[in-house]
Amino acid sequence: MRAPSYGTQVCGMRLLDFRLPDFLRVAWVSQAARNYWSPRIQAIQRAWNDIEWQSVARGIRRSAILTVGHSELVELGRTLCAEKLIALPLARVAATPGVYQSRAMEPADDAPFSYRLVVASPDVSLKFMDAWLAGSAADIGHFLGYPRCCRTFFQRTWVDAALIDPTWPMAGGQIGDTSEVRQIDLTARFECNVLARFVGVRAVPHLPCRFSCPESGSFGSALLELGDELGFTGEMADLKEILNWSFEWSALHGVAEVRTPVMKVAVATDATAECHVVRLHGQAFPKHGARGHRFPYGSPARSFEPSRVPAPLVTISSLEVSSEGKDGSDQG
Repeated sequence: MRAPSYGTQVCGMRLLDFRLPDFLRVAWVSQAARNYWSPRIQAIQRAWNDIEWQSVARGIRRSAILTVGHSELVELGRTLCAEKLIALPLARVAATPGVYQSRAMEPADDAPFSYRLVVASPDVSLKFMDAWLAGSAADIGHFLGYPRCCRTFFQRTWVDAALIDPTWPMAGGQIGDTSEVRQIDLTARFECNVLARFVGVRAVPHLPCRFSCPESGSFGSALLELGDELGFTGEMADLKEILNWSFEWSALHGVAEVRTPVMKVAVATDATAECHVVRLHGQAFPKHGARGHRFPYGSPARSFEPSRVPAPLVTISSLEVSSEGKDGSDQG
């Protein structure tokens, strides 16, 4: 995926003509926070791998994409056979444990690798492969069960605009024109919060068109219910809580920082000339979370109710308004 030309305007962002390699850095606010939340996040990751393919077996969607190590392939094939499903390899990708990949990388010679697979029934697998070979993002998304609005959004941002991080246009989808905006404060349906995807925590497998997408919310609810049915009750409770925390995403010069009350994550993003900030105001504050005056370290104004659809909150900071004057950090 090529970097855009210098100064290109996309979704209200002025892009620079370079792109950093994928990387992931996680900094915890304390050892206590790490000891408490890191094992829970790892448990969510393991549960999510099962939920992905089980969503196909249970008829929630027609196919799913998994990335598995070659040592896991035989066991997965046997498991899927019992469900009358198959795992069809799509590509070999570089095995990069602990590194979030915004785009698949081919493995170097003799380097560790994983398989990217599609899990589906035999007839759907063949149709999926046709769409994959044709490079049709819309058809691929259709087979994967992604909402139509999100497939259109993906085509516009990821495919046509060649973005690798659609966070800013996702937030912009709730306010419209963002050309004169540098900070957006809002609430989200927690199922649509994908800012924790960098550490493997998410309720939907796709990138929603906005943080309040009702179709994505319903899709996520179905997957979480499936998780409960599969016996991952504790993992799903932790997942819901995490996605209900307050999050701050900021991006500048190709580096994005995602802050929560317990950790800060740094990853590669689209290189922009100006800093852009998105703040999701959550309803939960985590155990061992750091307290402070700066967002997101304050307590939420509302108690945690994961089944509740949050009331709309959209505030923006334009080029003429300083972040000190209107940053929304005192709002719930």
